[in-house]
Amino acid sequence: MALSQRSFAFLLLRVLAVTLAEPVQYCRFGHGHGQIDFCAAMVMHQNQSTSAHDLYLSMTVTRSSPLGWTAIGTGSVMAGSLMFIVYGDAESGQGPIVSIRTVPAGHAQPRPVDQDDTGPSDIRVVQSTWAAADGTHDDPTWQANIAVVCYACTRFPSAALSAAATSVPWIWAWNDKQRHSVYSVDAELDMHKHHAGNGGWGNFYVDMARSVSEGERPPSWPRVRPGIAMLGASDWPSGVASSASALDGNGNPLARLHGLFMATAFLFIFPLGVAAMRSGSAQSFKYHWALQLIGTAFAEAGAITGICMTGARVASTTRTHGPLGVSVAVLLLVQALAGWRHHVVFVRIRRRTWISHLHIWLGRVSLVASWVNLVSGLILAGAGRSRVAAMGCFIVLDALGLAIFLWLSKRSARTGSASATAASRDNVDKYFVLGTASDDEDGGEGGGGESRELQSVVTCPRFT
Repeated sequence: MALSQRSFAFLLLRVLAVTLAEPVQYCRFGHGHGQIDFCAAMVMHQNQSTSAHDLYLSMTVTRSSPLGWTAIGTGSVMAGSLMFIVYGDAESGQGPIVSIRTVPAGHAQPRPVDQDDTGPSDIRVVQSTWAAADGTHDDPTWQANIAVVCYACTRFPSAALSAAATSVPWIWAWNDKQRHSVYSVDAELDMHKHHAGNGGWGNFYVDMARSVSEGERPPSWPRVRPGIAMLGASDWPSGVASSASALDGNGNPLARLHGLFMATAFLFIFPLGVAAMRSGSAQSFKYHWALQLIGTAFAEAGAITGICMTGARVASTTRTHGPLGVSVAVLLLVQALAGWRHHVVFVRIRRRTWISHLHIWLGRVSLVASWVNLVSGLILAGAGRSRVAAMGCFIVLDALGLAIFLWLSKRSARTGSASATAASRDNVDKYFVLGTASDDEDGGEGGGGESRELQSVVTCPRFT
């Protein structure tokens, strides 16, 4: 038990350290619903030669058809934006086309950038490959993997990035209907759909200050983290929020309620329920089931609020966080049923059965999974490093505190059992003992030939 707790604490700290070292990231997972599907991960680094900041961009685009194109760009509008437009046919044997474009003014056809557009900036595509993604033989799905570096990107004339800003606007757009006659960097592009959102275009906001790498050497290209919708990014211009408007509830009170329900259940109520069962109190069972019932109610309420926020798109919107949360909610119901059955059987036969161990292990798995999901929820919400670190530290302390309490309780129980056994043996020796050597001497000196008495007080020690 102690080893497993230590291993979990080490693993959690390791995951937390990796998480905090990751770049900012923004994704839209819409492929399964016929919508745009891309991820963009970014890191900025100050160039020692130019004193400007370079942008290292990794981008993935998931698609099943060679039709259309997908684009992201700096700024809040097309005019002056530095655009990265991806299109191509994965089955043509040619890598994805990455066309770097801009629009000098207005809302017009983007054209490839030239030296006058870039000024002191230097933009290079360093990777452009296709990789097989999920799909079937008849309907294959492909993922374009793109890596771009923009040297001195903070000096791009028309839409310079700020390495100090915490809410830098970006745009995205796509077209899923255009049939290309030729795949080239200057191919003419049909217009995106007019509707905002998943219709054809939209905005997102990135905490570029958070993306700055402080190392002296240039960083490696940022790795796109699978399943993370937003990390240091937001759909909203004020602050850093998630598609659920962050757990602070600035945009959606359900998000705040969801986080409150889950944190209360898994950080406080359930650990207290476990501790109550091992407290040694005469009312320990009553405290245990009462706390477990309250904790389960809180967790199920949290799951319901989460589903209300995402609807049927819980998997595509939250990736691993949502499905894991729903799984924990279901496991808790199964665990509660197993706990009730364990009690009924235990009262009758006074020993554990397989249902007892099922109840215990479902509880352990649910608690550990929920702790991991609390961290992933904050990451999904775009929470800052300090909040994620604080949550991770609290979970580690919670786990260690619970492990220490259980270890002390187990040790106390063993000590009490050993003491009871030793006391019983002492009683037997005490009550079944012959006269001492001095008694023999006293009897001899008396010359009365008195026989030694067997001092016996027979008792039956009680073992409970």
